[in-house]
Amino acid sequence: MKDWNIICKTVKCGLFCMSAAVACAFSCACASAGTEDDEDCAPEFEISDIEPAPLRERGFSDDGHFLMAWNILGPLKAESADAFQAESVPGEKDLNGSRRAPKGARWHVIRFSADGEDEVAGVCDFSGRITGNAAREGIFYACATLQAGERMENMTLRTGSCGKLRVWINGVPVFCYGGDRRACRPDTDRVAGITLREGLNRIVVKYMDNGGDFARERKFSLRFTDAQGRPTRIR
Repeated sequence: MKDWNIICKTVKCGLFCMSAAVACAFSCACASAGTEDDEDCAPEFEISDIEPAPLRERGFSDDGHFLMAWNILGPLKAESADAFQAESVPGEKDLNGSRRAPKGARWHVIRFSADGEDEVAGVCDFSGRITGNAAREGIFYACATLQAGERMENMTLRTGSCGKLRVWINGVPVFCYGGDRRACRPDTDRVAGITLREGLNRIVVKYMDNGGDFARERKFSLRFTDAQGRPTRIR
């Protein structure tokens, strides 16, 4: 009986240590993303790696130079034109797919690619790929997390969109386009002086329909280059 008690205690201790190790690893992943709550930890499927592109790739752009894997939340009703400036979900700057979708919306995990002859590399076209009441003008969030092997300073954020667009990096607002509807062309907008820290970097995009044939033209693009315009590779 004494030996059996020792065995039981050993097993319980082993299970406790295993649980603690898992919890520690989970907490470290959150900490590296600069968050504290479990619900703020990005799901693994939202994480992509970013690194400087090889020298041979610096004279052109393809899908691999853009952030093409997103977790998109929507549609959310745009109550008015001012809805773009207000929070459509609490804590929007830190949003990711671990949060429960609001009523009437859902998460859509999409990996985009420019497969057609007329499609432009780097454009994320989610027209017709959103379920729910997507025929009305609405608001959408696109969430992703970039994992950098080292600190990347003096980067340039390059974006484009048909609708209105806001971008947060690690909870900090870095870009906003609130103008008229336009054609989506990659690299239309540029923001210099961006820093991606070593480890996890949360990217949140807020997109709002902006009139016109919005249901057929919900498009945006996002990538990073260095200060000299040399691309990064994201995978």
